[in-house]
Amino acid sequence: MAKRLPKTGHALADCSYLPPGAKTFEPCIDEVAIPLATVEHCTHDATMCPDCVWQWQLDHLFCEPLPWGRDQ
Repeated sequence: MAKRLPKTGHALADCSYLPPGAKTFEPCIDEVAIPLATVEHCTHDATMCPDCVWQWQLDHLFCEPLPWGRDQ
């Protein structure tokens, strides 16, 4: 029996922002849940799959191993 894909991957995202009139960024780190999908059903912007995971890794620090392994 095939292993089921988890519904989400959890990551940390840097949501720091520059308040109006401020000279320095206000730090803000959020934990986000990114919906996982198969390659055939992935939108590549609202869901993540093995083909687009590299794009998500540019802006997110994943809190757990992804189901696709280290080579993706």
